[in-house]
Amino acid sequence: MGLVKSMANEMMKEIGNKSREFYEFVLPPVDMHLDDEKLTVLIDLPGFEKKDIRLSLDENILSIQACKEEVEESHHMICNQRPNVIDKKIRLPVDVNDE
Repeated sequence: MGLVKSMANEMMKEIGNKSREFYEFVLPPVDMHLDDEKLTVLIDLPGFEKKDIRLSLDENILSIQACKEEVEESHHMICNQRPNVIDKKIRLPVDVNDE
């Protein structure tokens, strides 16, 4: 029975790793709202703390970088589905004053 459990655990880890690779590609989801006075950018970064996130602006390119420490594996069947690193650049639809 130990071999079957070990194989199942390895399979679930592999599923988790593939899921993580997918989320690193598509995340983070971003919404933008433009009104008369401002552009609001909403970025969903679940699992990251404010201290883990860096934003920078170069012309009209917003860069989002987030990095968190990996948590040691526990008894979860599926782990590592969420990315530990995000590096995304978004072209803003308007010129931005970065003050």
